[in-house]
Amino acid sequence: MALQHENALIQQQKNWQLRQFGNPRKDFIKRPPYQRKSVWKRKKQKSLMESFLLDLYVPPVVLRSITHDTVQKYEVVDGQQRITAIQEYLNNEYKLADSQRIRELDERHDRNFAGNYYEDLSEDDQAVISDDCTLTVDILQGINDPKNPEHQRLATQVFWRLQQGESLNTLEENHSKITSPVRNYIVERADDISFDYEDYRSLDNNENRHPFFGLLNYGNNRLKHLGLLARFLLIEIADGPAYVTGTRVTQLFDCEKGSLNPKEDQTAFRNRKIVKRADEMLDLLYDIFKDAEMMTSDGKVVYFENEYFIITLYTLIRELQFGNYRFTSSHYDEIRQFVREFYNRVENEPSGDGAVLRFKSNSQQSDDPVAARHWIMMNEFWEYDPGIIELDNQRLFSHAQRVAIFLRDDRICGQCLEEELEALGPNDDKAKAKKRARVDWSDWDADHIVMHAEGGETSIENGQVRCPAHNRSDNII
Repeated sequence: MALQHENALIQQQKNWQLRQFGNPRKDFIKRPPYQRKSVWKRKKQKSLMESFLLDLYVPPVVLRSITHDTVQKYEVVDGQQRITAIQEYLNNEYKLADSQRIRELDERHDRNFAGNYYEDLSEDDQAVISDDCTLTVDILQGINDPKNPEHQRLATQVFWRLQQGESLNTLEENHSKITSPVRNYIVERADDISFDYEDYRSLDNNENRHPFFGLLNYGNNRLKHLGLLARFLLIEIADGPAYVTGTRVTQLFDCEKGSLNPKEDQTAFRNRKIVKRADEMLDLLYDIFKDAEMMTSDGKVVYFENEYFIITLYTLIRELQFGNYRFTSSHYDEIRQFVREFYNRVENEPSGDGAVLRFKSNSQQSDDPVAARHWIMMNEFWEYDPGIIELDNQRLFSHAQRVAIFLRDDRICGQCLEEELEALGPNDDKAKAKKRARVDWSDWDADHIVMHAEGGETSIENGQVRCPAHNRSDNII
């Protein structure tokens, strides 16, 4: 007796002529949100077309029949690469392979396929490819509502199961987890393509992508840009250098790191401190390096070519931004100059440069190497002697310091005293001004003479008595 399941998938199998996959097809959603980008190289595309000509087995593609705004469409669950290869050949984007087997076929049947574009074939030869060659299509029905979370879950599950044994990398697997708030944030900020859920169609651009990723000197074909942002988030969760291997990235996408919640609303996730800090760091990195001296002809930063180098640079600049330093845009030139010189050392490996050798020998992404690279680069940066002021770690005055300042200044707010003296008449007693300028112990502030943000120490010598009104007014921006 067959088992009965709710929401059972209905499968319909058909043989489609290759022309039925022709480009463009407005009813095709070739890249649904859980799908990866096209990654087949030309050699593999040519091999597929050769298989059709030689009548070799080609696995069926799986389409999901959906209805969006009363219009029926086909979502490609499995077979994006095969369909793309067919479409691009029919669109004259590459030639058939000039292989021995195709040449033998040409000779036997008086054809001229080998090494030719589709448009260069005779009408009869074109018809052989577009009409006589077919591909089996499995059409899934019963999960046709793209706005139904359960239907989406089932479609994603089918995709997942069909990919078992395929050469998906970790990021491509994680990309399919469309209910994860982490995944959706990372895709929104780092991917170069997107998906319009309103019209339910894939887009070849992403208007929400952060411009920092446009500076990277390597492509995003295997979703490497998404991996970099995921590692930035892991650093934010750890509040510093962290374990950023592929395993930890998967745990992040599964919301198993920190206090992440897989069911969290996207808006709530975006308001998390770690996400806001990651966004702040992306803004900062872009502002610093968008005008870098070492740029490629297409606007990429030359030294943004290795992930481990970029991650270390992230932890260095993050330390300056969120640590106890006076770090402003006036220091950007120094940062760029240091990074350029350090990168040249890494590339050229001058003999006896122990720091560079240690840096390169710690290129792995586990916690110890990530931390080692951070401290090596940090040490080299401070030896470079930048004009960045390290602030006093102690921001607030201690009780003992407050007592000493209070007694030394005779409980007088200096600004109150100035105002009281200005208000005195020529014959008034100055002692009255001092009396009115004094504060009570329960109502005063110990204030830095040289502001803490300007590098002032939290010391008795750099402290002064201030009334709350004058201290607060100085802090209003």
